Formats: sequence, C-alpha cells, structure tokens
Amino acid sequence: SEPIDEVILTRSLAECQSHIVLGAAEKPPLACEYARVYFERARDASPADPALHSALGWVYALTGRGEEAVSAGEQAVELLPITADAMAGQTMLEQLAKIYAWSGEPDLAIATIEESLAHPGWLSVPMLGLDPDWDPIREEPRFVELLDRGGLRAD
Repeated sequence: SEPIDEVILTRSLAECQSHIVLGAAEKPPLACEYARVYFERARDASPADPALHSALGWVYALTGRGEEAVSAGEQAVELLPITADAMAGQTMLEQLAKIYAWSGEPDLAIATIEESLAHPGWLSVPMLGLDPDWDPIREEPRFVELLDRGGLRAD
C-alpha cells in the first residue's frame, strides 16, 4: 500500500479540491470524476486500506455526496483508529472532520476536530484559521470559539 500522504494527495484529488474549495468551478471539474473513479477502484481492490476510504470520502464530500462521504470517512476511522496509530489515525480523524463539514454536519465536524486536537498531529488551531477546507463551518459558534481560544480572532 502507498503511504497515506501519497494516496490522499494525488493530482486529480488535489485539482478537484482546489477548484471546489476555492470556488473556481460552478460544477465539479473532470478531475473530481477521475478521482472518484480512481479511489472507488482502489478501495474495491484494497478494502482494508483506510487512506483509500478517507480519500474517497473527501471526493464524495467535495462533490455533494454527503451520505456516501460520511460512510467512507467513518469507515477509514474504524479501520485505523487513533488508538492503533497515533499519527495516521489522527490524519483519518482530521479528514473525517472535513468530510462532516462539507457534508452538512457541523456539530459532528467540530466534535471530531476537538477529538483530533486532543492528540498530537498535524492539525492545530492556527491551521483551522488558515485552511479553506474549513470554510463550510467557519461561522459556526463552536468553531469560532475554537479560534478564539487559540487567539486567532480579533473581533
């Protein structure tokens, strides 16, 4: 299996994500469809690989397939819980939080962010303030509180 970062950051997924998150496309670009097909096939070939479920969940979330996105993201966390691998498990939690945010589940997103922040990893409050992946929940009161606790909001 490929390292998680290489799987999640394939070119098609990165292109899909950048167009959707930055609002550069009114409809999902062809890269999103390519990423979806790629990750569905890869997941079907390696159903025990949590990174493939996570990446597929992210593609689903970006393209408005919320129910499928949540299912795939939760499957990734089940396959690789933080108790089994502190760093990679934390990555799965962070990705699940993004999936929840983009799937219209702000409360689940914020609860998952809080769980993720309770463990060492790449996610941090400053990153929450900067990363456009969190835009769907940016105005949620609990998200604002997280940023306030980190001293990131001056208003």
